[in-house]
Amino acid sequence: MGKALLEEKRMVRNLRASKRSSRGIKYKFGVRAPRNIAEAYKLDQANGNFLWTEAIDQKVKVLRDDFQCFRVGDESEITEDYQKIPLLWAFAVKFDGRHRARLCTGGHRIRDPEADCYSGVVELETVKILFVVAALKKFKVIAADVASAYVQSLTGELVYAIAGQEFGPWQGNILIIVKALYELKSSVAMWHHKFSDNLRDMGFRPCHADIDIWVRDRGDHYEYIAVMVDGLSIFSKEPLSIIDPLPKI
Repeated sequence: MGKALLEEKRMVRNLRASKRSSRGIKYKFGVRAPRNIAEAYKLDQANGNFLWTEAIDQKVKVLRDDFQCFRVGDESEITEDYQKIPLLWAFAVKFDGRHRARLCTGGHRIRDPEADCYSGVVELETVKILFVVAALKKFKVIAADVASAYVQSLTGELVYAIAGQEFGPWQGNILIIVKALYELKSSVAMWHHKFSDNLRDMGFRPCHADIDIWVRDRGDHYEYIAVMVDGLSIFSKEPLSIIDPLPKI
């Protein structure tokens, strides 16, 4: 027993020493994940491929071209109300080997907004009740996520960044951030406001018992949507009739 305990302590020491010597190096599914964008480009060069570069380019295209999250600004536009923030990258490897990059903002460096910066989340007990209703009414239930949710709404903050090399011809320019990028302090609230307006346009109204349950009268029955930030649970006889219009709103 004493020998086994010594072996266990030795193994723990070795693991801790290995962790310290790695200096934060992370592997996901056997692939080294970069800690920042400069390291991502270096790993591509060392590996003889462009997997991280392609992941970065794809994300930049989505945010810059598809959702138009940025506008090239001029120094004369940057008043004292604007705050400068860094653009940060997070990297991951999926189980099937796909390389993924996410652009976030250094929102922790800016002042707290004066307006509400939170989003409501449906109560678990309310969702349980809806499952009972669905069973009694023979409703179908579908769960879904809204892709690229935050950047579909405008930002509520005056912020800008300096474009890095990943922005190609925009490198070095002032980028005024016009959409609610991840990690901005008001992004979740801005998305909540926008999506609430979208649901109202579709004929839904918030439930008095739980404002994150949205209800629509169909004449012979009611349809329900439980909202968990960018996650949805839909309770209806025909839930696809609710999901199909969502990408167009």
